[in-house]
Amino acid sequence: MIAKLHEKIVNQRNDFLHKESRKLVNNYSLIAVEKLFIKSMVKNRYLAKSVSDAGWRRFLQFLSYKAEEAGGRIVEVDARGTSQYCICGNRVEKTLAVRDHKCKKCGVVLDRDVMSAMIIKASALENTVGTAGINACGDAPLGTSVKQEWTGNAQNLG
Repeated sequence: MIAKLHEKIVNQRNDFLHKESRKLVNNYSLIAVEKLFIKSMVKNRYLAKSVSDAGWRRFLQFLSYKAEEAGGRIVEVDARGTSQYCICGNRVEKTLAVRDHKCKKCGVVLDRDVMSAMIIKASALENTVGTAGINACGDAPLGTSVKQEWTGNAQNLG
């Protein structure tokens, strides 16, 4: 009885992950993600259950093979500092408790997660154009995965 319940939960999770990864791959040829160290995250007793339940590693596996089959690419961006910069390149330090991004240099005010997503996207674009085997249109050989660190130089990218 309990085994059937666990099987149902696993099936529901996999169904959700398959559908979401398919949706992303169908709509985007380049998908930028933070390079997360999931093994380290599950060592945190406060995050372990949530991280494991979310199935992040499995989601990235589904996303990767589906993108490869569709001719798209997954770009992994170093997660360090992505929430500490503004798209103008200015460093805006904040703790995890601060949920808004407010840049004193350019005046932009956004949710910190939205700004992080913009930084991740800019970093992925900045580090794929001009890379060997990738032209300005963003075409690359199947299965190409670029791992780069954010340098804070994404001026005028959005």
